[in-house]
Amino acid sequence: KDIYVYKGKIYILYSNSLEILTRDGNVEYKYSLSEAYKKMLIYDKNLVLYGDEYIIGLKGQEEIFKYKSEDIILKGIKDGKKLIVLYKDKINLMVF
Repeated sequence: KDIYVYKGKIYILYSNSLEILTRDGNVEYKYSLSEAYKKMLIYDKNLVLYGDEYIIGLKGQEEIFKYKSEDIILKGIKDGKKLIVLYKDKINLMVF
């Protein structure tokens, strides 16, 4: 679904799982996710995943927040420590 290279690590998002690899291809972490996600955004030490209904924040191996939307999420945009979530009829601003 998505791939991102950040600070010497490779982040690969599949629908219901996430792998973090070292540059030489060794698996550092592998997460199983209970919901489907389609994109990821990376902030300093935080990783945000979002799909059509859910947004989840991870810091290391710890889940720091999880949000279920009532509407379909079209896109997430990072802005400093804020996350702008775009829907068909509205925009939400999340701070973490």
